Amino acid sequence: MTIRNYQPTDEQSWLRCRVLGFLDTAYFDDVATRKPPPDLELVAASDGQIVGLLDASLNGPEATIETIVVHPDHRRRGIARALLHEACTRLADRGALYVDAWTRDDEGTLT
Repeated sequence: MTIRNYQPTDEQSWLRCRVLGFLDTAYFDDVATRKPPPDLELVAASDGQIVGLLDASLNGPEATIETIVVHPDHRRRGIARALLHEACTRLADRGALYVDAWTRDDEGTLT
């Protein structure tokens, strides 16, 4: 698995990973049919497929994780942790002092 920048050719695989990754969470209704353009776009790729993704926005010293999700078939492998670590490093390099994220009431995201 590699963490890399999102590429336009990733869009269909990105959308599939996002839908399947959110399907069994409180974000099941946050369906996107097109990828919005954030300030930082990372994907985790394995065997040519997107298995995880993270999008973040940056506003001065404040950054927000807009989306972080792992395909259900690839969970519990450290993918989200790797994406978050890479994002925090890159956001800090761009001047971010704070990183926040919004969650809903999924127990796994609150612990």
